[in-house]
Amino acid sequence: MADPQGALTEILLYHAVPGQNLSSSLQNGQSIITVGGKSVKVKIESGKVFINNAQVIVVDLLADNGVVHVIDGVLLPPTATNEIPSTSTDIVVSPNPCADKFFIDYSKVSNLNVNIDFYDTKGHLVNSVKNSNGNVQTEIPNGIYFVKIYNNDFSTVKKLMKIN
Repeated sequence: MADPQGALTEILLYHAVPGQNLSSSLQNGQSIITVGGKSVKVKIESGKVFINNAQVIVVDLLADNGVVHVIDGVLLPPTATNEIPSTSTDIVVSPNPCADKFFIDYSKVSNLNVNIDFYDTKGHLVNSVKNSNGNVQTEIPNGIYFVKIYNNDFSTVKKLMKIN
């Protein structure tokens, strides 16, 4: 608890996924990016659903800020992956907070265009930008957002505050 950016935070962020994801939308072999920026794998076998190696034992518990699925274990984030952790300094969203325009610098990670999804704090997808070159101007209301930045080379989630 003394290290709020340490292993416990990373484990908790590995258990949360942006958006409202019902069990009916899961597909065998699907890879899902967590709030922590790392992916989990869905496996459906003999009518049972697994996230990584943990079995889903209760599904679709609707909550005010999303959907809860109960698993029978703790998911531990991978220590080596080709995905960029959300704490990475290689991807910068600035200015943050922003009033209107902001820039996403991912030049240290990839020279390809990226897709950007904006989720509000309740996990609802607010807006998407496809094939961005880093200069982002999109219509989102004032608020706090989880910004999923991804392409075929990497994926991460950053926080953004928009104010006027």
